[in-house]
Amino acid sequence: MNVLFISPTGTLDNGAEISILNLMKYLSDEGMNVYNVFPMNENESQNKYVNIMLKHGIKGHPISTIQWWWEEAPTTGKIRSDLVTLSYQHAISVIRQIIRNEKIDLVISNTVNVFQGAIAAACENIRHIYIIHEFPYGEFAYYKDKIKFIDQHSDAIYAVTGELFKELRNYFPKEKLKEFVPFSPIEYYEKISSEKFRIISVGKISERKNQLELIKAYRRLNRNDIPLVFIGDWDKDYKNKCDLYIGKYELDNIHFLGYKDNPWKMVTEKDICVLTSKLETFGLVYVEALLNGIPTIISNNPGHLSVYSIFQNGTIYPTGDLDGLSNTINQILNHFDFYKNQADDLAKFGREYYHVHNVYKTLISDILTSSLPSKKVINDIKSVFDFSISNNDFIRKLQNQVSVYVATTEQSFSENMKMTYSLKQEDKIEFYLDSKVTELRVDLSESPSIFSSVKLLILEKNIYLKPLRTNGIQMRAGYIFLENDPYIVYDVSEFDGVNICIEYKSVMSGAEASNEGALLLNSIKLKLQSVENLEKSLNDKKNELELLRKEYQTILTSRRWILSTKIINFFRRKE
Repeated sequence: MNVLFISPTGTLDNGAEISILNLMKYLSDEGMNVYNVFPMNENESQNKYVNIMLKHGIKGHPISTIQWWWEEAPTTGKIRSDLVTLSYQHAISVIRQIIRNEKIDLVISNTVNVFQGAIAAACENIRHIYIIHEFPYGEFAYYKDKIKFIDQHSDAIYAVTGELFKELRNYFPKEKLKEFVPFSPIEYYEKISSEKFRIISVGKISERKNQLELIKAYRRLNRNDIPLVFIGDWDKDYKNKCDLYIGKYELDNIHFLGYKDNPWKMVTEKDICVLTSKLETFGLVYVEALLNGIPTIISNNPGHLSVYSIFQNGTIYPTGDLDGLSNTINQILNHFDFYKNQADDLAKFGREYYHVHNVYKTLISDILTSSLPSKKVINDIKSVFDFSISNNDFIRKLQNQVSVYVATTEQSFSENMKMTYSLKQEDKIEFYLDSKVTELRVDLSESPSIFSSVKLLILEKNIYLKPLRTNGIQMRAGYIFLENDPYIVYDVSEFDGVNICIEYKSVMSGAEASNEGALLLNSIKLKLQSVENLEKSLNDKKNELELLRKEYQTILTSRRWILSTKIINFFRRKE
């Protein structure tokens, strides 16, 4: 059985990837041939993701892309429409080739945000399954317009069990829509012995996780003797909002511990966990708290309710009800032994149930079935999609563009946070820079280039910024880039919500560079290498000379040399 997954990010920073990567691991360990297509990103999270695949024999196929998700999806940057189309065509072309070469039996698209695998499977007349983790409202409301496409290009559709499954029954045929429980491996720890109560909250400090609500309820609780402890990284702006509230009401027993690899390792026997998220698809942190036997309070968002429907454990309060939350905390504090014993008993049941083969039972059965694919409309016009775009052709097309990436305190440079513009001989590119941005990277084409001038101007301040780093050689106001993927990085962390202007003048860049120009750049590169070799040789000679000087000095100051010199001088005086 050969199964191909289409993944949304190729990283470990979201629940959708973590849960389905665990399914891939299970299938591969059980003897299936598992393949995974994902967008190529050069970051640490993807390196960890790839290492996990290699460890479990999952065959990865990273694809060069400038647009992976639907164009209407959240986190999509400002990219030229012709390049977006080319990127989609390239991905579909690569996926179809993988299907043919590896004799794929089934394609599975993880999240509604990707569609390339659905088209490729339809063209190759093989089965396709969609896995949906997102509610069709809020930031993912756009996919309501994709419901018909998802339905027509799927042999089965799986949605996270609970509230999401109930919601999607309004959109998809009953016989096609099925449910699953997301899985994440959980480590269990012996809790630290303690006699003192604590209130803890695990997860990133952010607007969506809504921790300020817990801080406000903690103030109403009026139990300053009990620490309130937050474990997790934070969104800078939201953390500042929390700090301002804490300072205003002089709440001095609140602690932010930051990100921890194993937060549950820090839990004590007297802890109460409170999770206040406004929206979750499936609360994996809630699952972790339950299976570690911690009395837990949850907001009534759909994701938490989905988990509750399975494990029937935890205490629910209505989001926004500060008095309700404060009273619930007080109730558990006053009857802690009862809630603690209940949590421990139910954790035993949860641990027995929460295994890959249980939570993915129906989906695994569907994967193993030998049923024929349903007829897809696209199959009748598959020749229209039967194009072949090599990676070299794709990269060559991308050479004629300027790409601007932004990094924040939360996320490093990625394809999801990028703007692209046509590369010209001379241009001024203006855009607004969000206050959360800390660094900005300007990629000037994808190939070796020469620019007589590149400047970055903060328009409101009329300030030109100096580069933080670059892979080019700076020559006055210009740059010579001798390697592929020329870039300049700027530190913009001190500027909040400003307009930026990037000015440049190209001497030779992009796909328009002539053969003579390419030869010139190669000549410069060789000359620089020659200079570097000469400098290295000169440094080696200097080091050798210094070594000889030290050896000579050692001889002159040695006892044997001094004694010999004295004897010679003695006989000279005798003469």
